[in-house]
Amino acid sequence: MGAGRKRPAFWRWERWVAAVIAVASYILLVQGLLSRNWGRRRGRPRVNTDSSVCNSDSLIAWAKSRGVSAGHVAVADFLWEDSEEGGEHWTDGIKERRGLIALQDIKRGDVLVSVPWSAPDSPIVSAEHIRNNTGHPLSALARQEEKALSQVEIMALFLLHEYHNRDGEWAPYVCLLPREMMSTMFWKQGELQALNNPSLYNRTVNLLHTLEWRHRVHILPALERHPGLFDPRDVSLENWLWAMGNVNARNWGVNVPGRGKVNVMAPVADLFNHRQFDRGGPWLYPGGGER
Repeated sequence: MGAGRKRPAFWRWERWVAAVIAVASYILLVQGLLSRNWGRRRGRPRVNTDSSVCNSDSLIAWAKSRGVSAGHVAVADFLWEDSEEGGEHWTDGIKERRGLIALQDIKRGDVLVSVPWSAPDSPIVSAEHIRNNTGHPLSALARQEEKALSQVEIMALFLLHEYHNRDGEWAPYVCLLPREMMSTMFWKQGELQALNNPSLYNRTVNLLHTLEWRHRVHILPALERHPGLFDPRDVSLENWLWAMGNVNARNWGVNVPGRGKVNVMAPVADLFNHRQFDRGGPWLYPGGGER
């Protein structure tokens, strides 16, 4: 086409239509990600709901049996006023939340919680521990998919596996993990828009898009390479978002001598209030990185 000549009207029209389609596709993607109502609770876990197993005392007893010591603090249940009644999941009626309380005056330098790192039955959850625990069903996946999956993704798969293992040895811990979280990634579209915060809205949309993409492109193919580990319903996108939400809320990176930065979840210790990426430390590893 010669210089100075106008584009045909139909060509400009095609560009306009293409732009409209692109914008509409993005809007549908955002609506699809944000309109997932977590309250539907599809593919609900089959975790043990027996109150004799799923309570704070059982958590402490389980943790102590695995070498955790917490002489200065205790797990406590706090009343949570919630006007919403009913629901489809067994935790819907729970009106309490858990945290740690001090049993005595605490001085600077006191060790509040001690969690063994290298004991055979250590309660630490990390990609390294999952890989090294050759008796666990996910051990081979964690070793073979080390380059394809991140540390927190391997931890999230472990969490989902144990959460659906109704009578598993991790039941006293995983059955107490929250079903509902305050992260904006679980908000409905209208709730998020009501904040009138474009920056937060965009960060949430981008996070959901990334998690959905990782689930579709990396997590599901990895599980296809290791068949038989999960019922497909147990690794639905909704359940995957729940697992990633819990891991991101409860893990933190620690510098372990000789290992570099390791993402860990430490039962009982993960109940401390904290800033993002900071558990209020310091977290010490006496004896060359044992704790």
